[in-house]
Amino acid sequence: MSKGLLRALFGRAKTKLLLAPEHALPVLDAVKLLSNPVIQHRVREIEQLVAVPKHHFEALYLAPLSTFARFVQQLPASEAHHHAGPGGMLDHTLDVVVRAMKSRRAHLLPPGAEPEDINQKQHLWTYAVFCAALLHDIGKPVVDQRVTLLGADRRPVGCWDPWAGPMPTGRWYQMQFVRGRRYALHQAITPLLVRSILPEVGLTWLASDPAVLAAWLATLTGQADTAGILGVIVGKADGVSVAHNLGGSGNVLYTNTIPLHQKLITTLRHLITRGHLTLNRDGAVGWLAGDDVWLVSKRIVDALRDHLIQEGHTGIPTRNDRIFDVLQEHGILIPNGERAIWVAEVKGEGWAHTLTVLRIHASRIWPDPVARPEPFKGTVMPQLIAIPPADNEVEIPDAIAPALEKIGTASANDQSHTSQALNESSGVDYHSGKEKEEGAVSNDNLATSFLAWVRQGVAKGSLRVNQADARVHTVPEGVLLISPAIFKDYARSLGTPEVWNRVQKAFCQRKIHLRALDDTNVHSYQVRLPEGNHNGKTHLLKGIVVTDVSLVLEHAPSINTVLHKT
Repeated sequence: MSKGLLRALFGRAKTKLLLAPEHALPVLDAVKLLSNPVIQHRVREIEQLVAVPKHHFEALYLAPLSTFARFVQQLPASEAHHHAGPGGMLDHTLDVVVRAMKSRRAHLLPPGAEPEDINQKQHLWTYAVFCAALLHDIGKPVVDQRVTLLGADRRPVGCWDPWAGPMPTGRWYQMQFVRGRRYALHQAITPLLVRSILPEVGLTWLASDPAVLAAWLATLTGQADTAGILGVIVGKADGVSVAHNLGGSGNVLYTNTIPLHQKLITTLRHLITRGHLTLNRDGAVGWLAGDDVWLVSKRIVDALRDHLIQEGHTGIPTRNDRIFDVLQEHGILIPNGERAIWVAEVKGEGWAHTLTVLRIHASRIWPDPVARPEPFKGTVMPQLIAIPPADNEVEIPDAIAPALEKIGTASANDQSHTSQALNESSGVDYHSGKEKEEGAVSNDNLATSFLAWVRQGVAKGSLRVNQADARVHTVPEGVLLISPAIFKDYARSLGTPEVWNRVQKAFCQRKIHLRALDDTNVHSYQVRLPEGNHNGKTHLLKGIVVTDVSLVLEHAPSINTVLHKT
């Protein structure tokens, strides 16, 4: 990288990037792409954070930054989520790089090494953080987007082939998102694109240390279990960047104020299009019938709230009826008279459920009709049933929904058992029809019920301990609860398998478990059999460790000697 490029980047007049007619964009060189004031500021921050001689910065950092900019041009980072506008990919990526480089300064790398080793390899680990952050989304233009190149007359001349390198200058381009794309594929192909962005000297440097190379590749491909602290640094930087762009909290260069209703519909689109919320089958969260989408009311609002909180948003209402009100006030929901909630029978081949649902026009989720999935092959029939007041609106679970009028005829014992299980799992009192305030008390009760279930299961023998496929093991650090399997078992025992993640969160909020070295909840143990593992294969058990054995086991057996902490 020449010094002339540095002078061009920071010494020339600012270039304003404009959207051309026919919604096409010009293919720009690195100088123009990096001349945006915010991008320039981030490049300078990176230079200050890496603290290497000028010629090293040009060759190892500025060169791949420039190539990356030419590769992604003004493509967006997502279709309907974060950084979705022109230039979103470049803006998001450099934001992640800066945040990751700042976070890296708080860590001594490699972890647990001697001071001499840390001092010797500090710049190599810094470069690994930089490269992992820079390339974390590089696969999206290849597998998630289709770019059409246009000539000077704005007529199509063919599709851009990302495998051949950046787009040719002197052209224009238009982009469309690929329908039916696999959302994790962009991570898997990242290593195949590395040589298109990083200089040979940089790759050679990364490969010089096997530990660095392994952690770097694991981070690029999304293997959080083996990426270690490098994956944690880049993952957190990515999450904070996303949250900030969507109006969440964090230290920022500039601020965005996004209304709650926009956050809710953006998150809903994201969770559905990414496949996190399933549609059109038994047990799904919603069904597309005609031009409307019918969404299970409580499940969908809980999912929206959890996702927004995880992204760092604050001020999210804890009561579902308040979120219903926001959606209804801004015309996102199709109301049922004056209320947000509908009761509908959803019927497929061989199954039927009566549920409380929200009704949303499909165009709210898929603005482009071509992007809609195939419609539900069954039926969704609204029911003429009295609906409780707005602040009492709850999801009617399968355990009691199939025949609402028959609930009152159930035996008192059966009804009490069902209500207690559902209350503990969902935070709703089905006797009063009122939703509990979500907070420490309800979560604490949920965690207590889970622990009691484990103790009872161990005492009765329905939960095995220290055996093959057991959910509970004794280890030197305490009691290992295999996660998420044991939480899913508990949720299934209640008849509400979908709430297992809430049980797990409530349990972790009790803070009776041991945190891992990378500040996560999960610990890994390798199985080493005395006679040797079958075919020499390595088996890992992962779970949450409770340090106080008496909380889980009344009579603790001997420590499982075949498990060794990794």
